[in-house]
Amino acid sequence: MLRELADAVETLTADRPLVLVLEDLHWSDGSTLDWIAYTARRRDRARLLVLGTYRPVEAIVQSHPLRTIAQELKRQGRCVELLLDYLSEAGLRAYFTQRFGTHALPQGLIEILHQRTRGNPLFLVNLVDDLVRQGVLAAEDEGWALHGSIDTATVEVPESLRQLIEDQLDHMSPEENGILEAASVAGMEFSVSAVAAAISAPEEDVEACCTTLVRRAQFLQSRGSVAWPDGTVSARCGFVHALYQEVLYERVPPSRRGRLHQQIGTRLETGYATQTQEIAAELAGHFVQGADTSRAMQYLIRASENALQRSAYQEAMTHLTQGLDLLASLADTHERMQSELALQSSLGGALIAARGYAWPETGRAFARARELCAQLGEIGQLSTVQYGLCLFHLDRGEMIEARDVAEDALLTAQRDHDPTALLLSHRLVGTCHYFLGQLVSAREHLEQALSLYDAEQHRSLMFVYAADVRVAILSWLNRVLLLLGYPDQAHRRSTEALALAQELSHPHSVAYALRDSCFMLQVWQRQQVQERAEAVMSLAAEQGFAYELEEGRIYRGWALAEAGHVEAGIADIQRGIASYQAMGSEFQIPYFFAWLAQVYGQASREAEGIELIDEALDRVERTQERWIEAELYRLKGELLGSHVIAAYEEAKDCFHRASEIALQQNARLYNLRAAVSLARWLRYQGKPDEARQHLAPVYAGFTEGFDTPDLREAKELLKGVEERRQT
Repeated sequence: MLRELADAVETLTADRPLVLVLEDLHWSDGSTLDWIAYTARRRDRARLLVLGTYRPVEAIVQSHPLRTIAQELKRQGRCVELLLDYLSEAGLRAYFTQRFGTHALPQGLIEILHQRTRGNPLFLVNLVDDLVRQGVLAAEDEGWALHGSIDTATVEVPESLRQLIEDQLDHMSPEENGILEAASVAGMEFSVSAVAAAISAPEEDVEACCTTLVRRAQFLQSRGSVAWPDGTVSARCGFVHALYQEVLYERVPPSRRGRLHQQIGTRLETGYATQTQEIAAELAGHFVQGADTSRAMQYLIRASENALQRSAYQEAMTHLTQGLDLLASLADTHERMQSELALQSSLGGALIAARGYAWPETGRAFARARELCAQLGEIGQLSTVQYGLCLFHLDRGEMIEARDVAEDALLTAQRDHDPTALLLSHRLVGTCHYFLGQLVSAREHLEQALSLYDAEQHRSLMFVYAADVRVAILSWLNRVLLLLGYPDQAHRRSTEALALAQELSHPHSVAYALRDSCFMLQVWQRQQVQERAEAVMSLAAEQGFAYELEEGRIYRGWALAEAGHVEAGIADIQRGIASYQAMGSEFQIPYFFAWLAQVYGQASREAEGIELIDEALDRVERTQERWIEAELYRLKGELLGSHVIAAYEEAKDCFHRASEIALQQNARLYNLRAAVSLARWLRYQGKPDEARQHLAPVYAGFTEGFDTPDLREAKELLKGVEERRQT
């Protein structure tokens, strides 16, 4: 019969070649395999290609003779076996096009399906079939639509796929099943030593079983070996596909699963001895699932520290939040309160970078941490907590509350003679005094903080506060020095801050320094502001720094308007302010309103600009953010003077008020700008002597920065006034 069938097939090839495709040979009967073997061994020439497909794992599980026949034919040179790789994303797109046509697919569907199935065709087809069967993926007039989120839709293992995996497991021995289940608890990749410890089996037996499964390409792949700090050298394996690990993990009863987690965690903890910090996240996961709360807390805190050092703020927040959730079930003991203090303090720092200083959860974290410090009598962490709480109030526009926290922190640091607390509190008081318009005092405190900074002792603080403290001090000192009338010194401080941040390769410190350098460039090199602002935005978008992203957008808007793209500039500033406030941030809003009002003036929308300045001045009164007050009055005068002819006298009053405030604050930069505006107005009024009288002494008070646009403008105006006096 075999010969007759082979002759018949060869007859069909007499006139043209024939390709005979036989699919799923792992389910074939013995007669089919006998015919394939017989045909392959025939010596007569024929234009025949037999193409067969099979899944090796299925053949192994069922002890199917196909594997034996295939190996024998390969040995004789009668066949070639091709191992097909999994589908790429392009392959998935081709599959969807063939199955669903060219209709539009939901955004991101291909990517997440590829991630979920890793391109395994069998898993892919089953998963897509399941989505269609449930109506989650459905055809609509304009293409295919996903009902529900992509993540939710693909999180479950389809029942058909689960049953397929279960069938494979049913063909395995109880020992193999037990090892695989323990391995699934150990993780997607695991060491044989950890699995052996989990099931209390000799490591040699577990390794032999895993080696067999790897050799059969069944469930597992080799991942080489691993050497632990305690001297243990263990084979390392990984699951061929995440779905195998998921199905196996779900098969383990909860009580046994918890016990396995605990035993694996204990073995890893012993194996890594004094280097457990390296695998803190893995250990935390095992002890959380093993209901070992004490050790889970310990490693969750360590895991968050690791994440913060990598600037992985979202990951850190996940660990810290998980730790706080665990604490909620524990009695209110001294140990529990200490753990919560550590968690809340670290969570506040992570939230600063990821959500912004003014985010409500940031304030709650630091406020709760301060309560715990008081209850525990914990002085060591108080400065950390006060630092975060002060910045929270500052960003919310609560200047007086921020100052009170900062000055209280300084008194405590002076009483305790704590160098680190003194560094932090001087930095805070300096920043608060800057915003309150107390510029001389702000400079004194910031320079005192700078003198207390010790790189070896204080460099690690950047992982607590999301930015290097020295970078922050230099950045704020740059602002203070600019307003005090020392542009050259400010430029040096800003340059030093950015160079240090880049040397540290700490993303948030770099974003911080880049952002504040935009402030300096507005005074020094206005044409460079857009480029610097876009660098801030690029880094912030890449790293997820929402706060810096929006402030960078506002700076870019100002720069676009300066370059003549007024409407684009207005759009950027408005969007940035709206997003900034949506994060709860209210400080600097009068400053941003000043920019927007100035740009409105460029767009001949002076009335809107005046209205915005009035709103900004109301905010100044309400929040006491007075550092920008003089500039607001000057800009109002400029807008009034160009908008309503009858308002010239009111404009003059605004310039005088701006000058008075600037003198009170020692803000020579703003006093110069007010003097320039007033002198220009007086010259227009035909009063060059009075114009010179107001501007000349202010200009003469500067000792540096003569290349900046403000001082060049003042010099040119003085020259023009003098010429007017001579005529």
